[in-house]
Amino acid sequence: MKPLFFLLLLLVANNLLLAQDLPVVPVKPKPTATKPSTTASPKPKTKTASTSTTVSNAPVAGTQTVKFISDASGDLYIDGEKRGRLQPNTVLRVNLRKGNYLIKVIGTGNKADELNEKYTVAETGNEFLYQINLQAVINIRLQQERKRDEARKMEEERQKELARLKELEKEYLKSITTVTIGTQVWMQQNLNVDHFRNGDPIWEARSAEQWKRFSEQGKPCWCYYDNNAGNGKIYGKLYNWYAVTDPRGLAPTGWHIPKDEEWTSLEQYLGYSDAGNKMKSTSGWNNTGNGNNSSGFSGLSGGMRGIDGAFYNKGFWGFWWTSSDANLSNAWTRRLDHDKVILLKLNDPKTNGFSVRCVRN
Repeated sequence: MKPLFFLLLLLVANNLLLAQDLPVVPVKPKPTATKPSTTASPKPKTKTASTSTTVSNAPVAGTQTVKFISDASGDLYIDGEKRGRLQPNTVLRVNLRKGNYLIKVIGTGNKADELNEKYTVAETGNEFLYQINLQAVINIRLQQERKRDEARKMEEERQKELARLKELEKEYLKSITTVTIGTQVWMQQNLNVDHFRNGDPIWEARSAEQWKRFSEQGKPCWCYYDNNAGNGKIYGKLYNWYAVTDPRGLAPTGWHIPKDEEWTSLEQYLGYSDAGNKMKSTSGWNNTGNGNNSSGFSGLSGGMRGIDGAFYNKGFWGFWWTSSDANLSNAWTRRLDHDKVILLKLNDPKTNGFSVRCVRN
């Protein structure tokens, strides 16, 4: 029994010695299985795009992002290619490479609202805000349309007025009597119109200041003697020379203001020595200055108006313009006197107011 006991102690001791010489190997723990969580992870927040921004093209390397923004709706064209629809205050992004471009915007579907501009991309990798003032183009178009409408209406009114004046001219010519003297056909009354042949009105000078201002400025004007319309029924109107020679035509259709040589032809036909007596009317002249009116000219003593605006010599003298100027400031005229039997040829300032007779074309 004792030997067996000692043998067991020997074996135990030997194992302990062996255990002291072996390296210690760590033991890896077994992984523990975990149950997946049932709680969902929060999603990352995304930025909501503003309603005032529209991305038409994603950024592209080697380009410039041009942000077009307009103050009115319109279709955007770049080098003839439609690139999108612009809305007021809304950004439209377009990527462009280096180069020159023609930018065209057509607003409201109206070709008149077309904006054309040139744009150059000099560098890339950046952004550029391109402001388009299309509303200004639209406003110009609308303003032009309004002007055209106003011009059309004005022209329609002018044509109506012209037609009315033509009818008045016909009535006026019906009231005119004529006389043939030699080869010429003369009106027997002094001219009494207030419009040019094209329908434009002639200024009436109702004061001395107006007469002086219009005449000194070379503007056509007329008046009644003493500014009394009653005198117009007898003597007609007094005109400055600028009305006589205005290209719009003072004489009615089919008539003209006689030149200096036409007055000379009349005088020659009647005879120089007593042409005035043959031309003066048989009444209306002061100091027994009436003529015999054998020519039928029926010349009246209508007087005149001077550059100072004053009136002179009604009842004593009658003055008539020719359409011929004598020099820069004067024109040739004819005058009948109460105390003379001849027809006087004079040159008078173009700023004076004289009567007018017409000869048929």
